[in-house]
This record gives sequence, C-alpha cells and structure tokens, in this order.
Amino acid sequence: MDDCPGREPPRAARRSDGFPLDWPRAAERQRDLPWQAVGVAWIEVGDRVWYRRYPAWDVNVGVIAGAGGLLLVDTLSSPREARTLRADLAELPGGADAVRWVMNTHAHFDHWFGNAVFAGARIVAQAQMPRDAAGTLAEQKEFLAARSEPYRSDMASLELAWPDELVAESAAADLGDRQVHFSYLGRGHTRHDLVASVATGTDREPAQAVLFAGDLIESSAPPAFGPDSFPLDWPRAARALSGLAEGAVVVPGHGPHVDAAFVASQGEELGQVASQIHRLHAAGVPETDALAAGSWPWDACLLDDAVRRGYAQLSC
Repeated sequence: MDDCPGREPPRAARRSDGFPLDWPRAAERQRDLPWQAVGVAWIEVGDRVWYRRYPAWDVNVGVIAGAGGLLLVDTLSSPREARTLRADLAELPGGADAVRWVMNTHAHFDHWFGNAVFAGARIVAQAQMPRDAAGTLAEQKEFLAARSEPYRSDMASLELAWPDELVAESAAADLGDRQVHFSYLGRGHTRHDLVASVATGTDREPAQAVLFAGDLIESSAPPAFGPDSFPLDWPRAARALSGLAEGAVVVPGHGPHVDAAFVASQGEELGQVASQIHRLHAAGVPETDALAAGSWPWDACLLDDAVRRGYAQLSC
C-alpha cells in the first residue's frame, strides 16, 4: 500500500548530530560489537573490501575494489565532507581517481549529497530514489543548513549528482574480476533502500560475502524511523536482508560491522514494533496514546514517526 492520498508526504528523516549510545538496547549491543575509532582508518572486512566510519552522523562509507576500479558505497553529507573522503581514499589501491561506480543506499543527505565530488563515476540507486529525493530535497537542505555554519555554506552552493543507473529489483556491476550485486528488498527505512553484496575470499581465507545494508540495519543506535519510513513493511525487508546476511559480514549504514545473528535480532525487534502498531490500532487506541500504551523494544521517544506512519497506513 502506498502513502494515503491527501496525507502529509514523506519528509527527510531527522536525526540528532551523532548517535548517543545511552539507550539501553544500543549500549547492550555495543559491548559485543567490534570497536573502531570513528574516522581513523579503513577497516578491511573482506578481500579488497573496506569501510570507514565518519564522525558526522556516524555514517559508514564502503569501498569495493576490482580490476576495473573502485565502487564507492555512499558519499557523505556535502561536497566538503566528500573531499575529505576523496583524500582518505588515497590510503587504498588506486585512490579516488580509481572510483568508477558510486552506489547510494538511499536518499537521505548523509548518504548522497557528496556524489558530485566523484565526477565521471557511474551512480547507481534504487529506481524510486530520484523521485523521493526530489520531493524532500528542499527540506533536507534547510535542515542541514540549520545545523552549523559550515553546513549552511555547503547547502548554499550545493551541486548534486543524480543517479545514472536505476535498479528496480536487482542488478550487478562488473568490476572486472568480480561482480557487485544490488538488491531491492522492499520498503523499510525508506521506500527505496538498496543493498550491495560482493563475494570475497583468497587462497588463504575461505569465501565469504560482504553485505552493505544501508540504514535497513544500524548498530550504533536503534534503527531510525523517520517520516518517510515504512514501519509495517520494514520487518519483511529485514527478513530478506537476514537471508542475504547468512555467513556474511554486514556493514550497516551507521556503526560497526555485524553478523547475521545481529541482523536477525534487529529484524525481530522491528517486527515487534510493527506488531505493537497493529495491536494498538486494532484495539482502538488513539494514535496520540499509542506510544504510552505500547510495549516497545526501544525507547518510545524514538518511535513517534513509526506510530504516525503505521497508523496512517492502517487507516487507508
């Protein structure tokens, strides 16, 4: 079911500046996750596959290398930040000049506003991404400009690079000696989340996949339900992601890399949110009372958009 006609359209998801880890569930998970200093180094998670955590929004950028060049997963929040990324790529084989492909996991500013810094790269995104991005662009820029003077300057001169290749369900990029597979698993964090997977392995190590999941999964905080999320559909997408994650290293959109068990666990919690929304709506609990009346896996203050979006969908 799509958005209800006449209802408020989706808006850019709002986040705090960074991800506080004092939520009980997030803090509990952090103890069992690999520790990395944010923004310090590229973390190799497979043969010629890396990611790096950036301090602004604690967002991850991924890199997959092949004989034909580099594929970059997401490009940060502005050209200014993407120029830092470009400099950091000098630490990897070929450097920034070897970037031939950019894959945007979704159309929130922290994942694609830096695209233009990688001129000449072929940009891949899910088929619905350009429409959704265009519909929220003004608000995303306004929100980011209000965060700081550097962001205000960034947004005043922002040049965007839009996708060249749109993926409806699945596609692949040929990097010469390996392929990167793109998959659309359904609505979740947004209407257009796209994930990327690549097989890895060397003579010394068994084959293993690396999966870049975007914000369908987060490990440094609970997943972000924004006003363009689909809380009732997200568990289905998470189950599909869990299937792809079996035996893989999973790099979320924010936070340290995780495994299939983490993906399955967070998928179950997403299912709990959807089940609570269904139950409360069926019981006639008003939307305004639902957060207080429900039993949630995460702090209820994080779920106002989940309830609003879920109730709207059930009321269509």
